Amino acid sequence: MAFKDNGKISTVSYGQGNAGNINVSAENIAIEQGTIESFARDGAIGNSGNITVNSLNDLVLGDFSEIQAQVFNDATGNVADVLINARSIVLNEFSFIQADVGSGVTANAGNIIINAQSIELNGKLSLIISQVQSESIGNAGEIKITAPNLSLSDFSLISTNVKENSLGKAGSIFIDVDNLNITSGGVIDALTENNFDGGNITIDANNINLSDGGKIVTSGNSRGNAGNIQLNVANKISINNTKAPADSPFFKPILQNTVLESGIFASSVEGSTGNGGNINIMSGSIDFINQGSIAAVTQAGEGGNISLVVADKLSLDNNSLISAQAFNNANGGNLTIDTQFIVAYPNTNSDILASAQQGQGGNITIDAESLFGIDQRPLNDVTNDINASSLVKGLDGTIEINNANTTNIEDVIELPTNLIEPQQTTAQACQANKEAAANNRLLIRGKGGVPASPEQPLVSQNIALNGQYINTINTVPKLIETSVGKIQLARGIKINKSGGVVLTAYPTNSVGERVPPARANCNQI
Repeated sequence: MAFKDNGKISTVSYGQGNAGNINVSAENIAIEQGTIESFARDGAIGNSGNITVNSLNDLVLGDFSEIQAQVFNDATGNVADVLINARSIVLNEFSFIQADVGSGVTANAGNIIINAQSIELNGKLSLIISQVQSESIGNAGEIKITAPNLSLSDFSLISTNVKENSLGKAGSIFIDVDNLNITSGGVIDALTENNFDGGNITIDANNINLSDGGKIVTSGNSRGNAGNIQLNVANKISINNTKAPADSPFFKPILQNTVLESGIFASSVEGSTGNGGNINIMSGSIDFINQGSIAAVTQAGEGGNISLVVADKLSLDNNSLISAQAFNNANGGNLTIDTQFIVAYPNTNSDILASAQQGQGGNITIDAESLFGIDQRPLNDVTNDINASSLVKGLDGTIEINNANTTNIEDVIELPTNLIEPQQTTAQACQANKEAAANNRLLIRGKGGVPASPEQPLVSQNIALNGQYINTINTVPKLIETSVGKIQLARGIKINKSGGVVLTAYPTNSVGERVPPARANCNQI
């Protein structure tokens, strides 16, 4: 089935009553500058119809193509739901799937539900959106997407939002995928530009990649609070802003601070009084490769809280940021990280922050096996810092770092009580040399100072008297049986009167003199 050159399927209500429902089923569906639509027009009293599209294989929306349910200006009624099932869905430039409440309308936007094997929003400003326009009363709908693979690029958008001067809440977004790839300015957002709270975003995935301006955002632009973000990722989250876009077509004030960034944001924007949202992430690993951010920042209310539970490694590089900061008089949020390792590449200005300007700094709690390249310290433009300070004296937050590899020895072993007594050690020394003992000393040295296990006391097997080691066990080489009798290995050399070299069975020193065997505790003290 194909729609071309403004071809359309449409149901419309112009008066009292609902628009009809639309059901389209085909093996393949291609829409080229065409429309599938259900409207309640201006002044109508009624709902738009439901739209259901089923494609056995592919659904392709070419440039400037639409699937939409809408209630127009001054109408009274609700926008119905849009349901799409297909093997593959592709949205090209300026194409969109939407449930929309027009300006000056009292209505709720419908839900959008999409099930597919693969979904690609790869055209500039291609949209999946449920929204309420300005001057209207009503809530935006929910968006639910299930697909093994979902990708957004070139400033494409999945959004539920409510515009300024309207009364209503943004809807929530639920995404269940294997792989989520958001690049080149693509955005998933749940926003409000009025005094109501932003929507929540929940994503279950195996892998999430956010790169080159790709982001996930909840926010409030006035007195509303930012919504919450919950990410459950079995394998890996990668955030990389190496090729940040130089410009953005999004003019929303709500994205003004993040349009060129890659990351996860639940923040209230400048000029708003709402609180930052909460970000909760469970993942196998999180890699901040280049200028990536996770932020729950507030301008005037309370900073949002961030909880990161990472099974393996959290790494930060090149101006990356984890932030529950607060600006102006706002208080910083709390930040909790539970992971095996935190690795920050040295001197790349990658920070973990819950700091504040004029308010109370937030609290940071880190449970990790090891931290590399990052430490608690004042903020610096070069070093990697953990900081919860406030510019107001006495309002600093707390930082608690629990490192399992740092343990005091007192916590592991019980120190020995049978201390060495000099009288016991030297009592058996040769009587003839007791007079010299007062000027001698006993040292215990060697690898024996390292216990075999944390439960064992420190013991040395090497004894040094007057700084010289004594081997307390005399080793006598065994005789070797030969055909001419028993012989002994040579242990020294000497020069005879004729200048010949003679091997000896006894040890000699460097000038060929015989060295007497050492006897423990005799002639040494």
